[in-house]
Amino acid sequence: MTLPFEFAPLSTGLPWIGGDLQTLRNWLTRAEASVADWSGEAWQLTLADGDRLSGTLYERARTAARPLVVIVHGLTGSETGINSRSTARAMLAAGYPVLTLNMRGAGSTAPWCRSIYHAGRSEDLAEALSAIAAAGLAPRGTFWVGYSLGANILLNMMGDLGDDSRVIGAVSVSAPIDMLATSKTFLKRRNRIYHNWLLAEMKRGVRILAEPVPEALLSDVRTTVDYDEKVVAPIGGYRGAEDYYRRTSALGRLNAIRRPTLLIHAQDDPWIPAAPYLAYDWKSAPALAALLPCSGGHVGFHDRGRRKAGGAPWHDRAAIAFLGFLGY
Repeated sequence: MTLPFEFAPLSTGLPWIGGDLQTLRNWLTRAEASVADWSGEAWQLTLADGDRLSGTLYERARTAARPLVVIVHGLTGSETGINSRSTARAMLAAGYPVLTLNMRGAGSTAPWCRSIYHAGRSEDLAEALSAIAAAGLAPRGTFWVGYSLGANILLNMMGDLGDDSRVIGAVSVSAPIDMLATSKTFLKRRNRIYHNWLLAEMKRGVRILAEPVPEALLSDVRTTVDYDEKVVAPIGGYRGAEDYYRRTSALGRLNAIRRPTLLIHAQDDPWIPAAPYLAYDWKSAPALAALLPCSGGHVGFHDRGRRKAGGAPWHDRAAIAFLGFLGY
């Protein structure tokens, strides 16, 4: 799909130059995005296997008039993370109702879950979609925004759903659409600090589940690939890490997506390689559009225009513009 709306290209400014500073900006500035100005209520879903999803539904009264924006966080994140809160704030300010999700094992779901969410959990989002529709929470349809690993899961769900009218569209931000290539990139020496931080967070998450992963197993996990091999693969029913990466990469399902979907990815993302995006034939997938700026880091996209936009980063403004094109 050729983007049918004009959108200003990302123009980064000092001091957030380069992929690493773009990636770290929110952490370095201790950025916050308050949603306290909008009314919210707890939302909860018991999945078919007994685990739970949870979240917060904001501005329920608006659902009759506008589509519900559902936000999916990334690995080790939750609905209270800066990315989910930032998008929620931007969408609420633009007049859309919002549901911020906690995936299984994340946020408030941890004490109720025996398992974790991973790249193959697209069925969890499909169950959430069905529950939202059954409860009448989205009479004007749903619009989904996913980040990082959550975006890969979202793209897989979009491929599975086909032309499902309950979904009017989606935006993927910094998705690892080639999981194997991403795993290799993340293990590079230049990413050691990122890697060690993320691995520690992954281990912390499975220690607080209703059925914690045994400490003896975690002590033998030295890398994120080890974690996927020894923790994720057995939980998800995969033959090992490489089988997990192969079967869950969204790249193989992009051509199956039938609802309008915008993919945003920075070419200088230090975690996730841009090569799969640059090599993909976007003309072969009429439902897809891509914004692939030279800079932006991993879920960064901090530009000179955010002050004029009430603090909303570039990717949030692109998502709102995409919603506008869809007629909402």
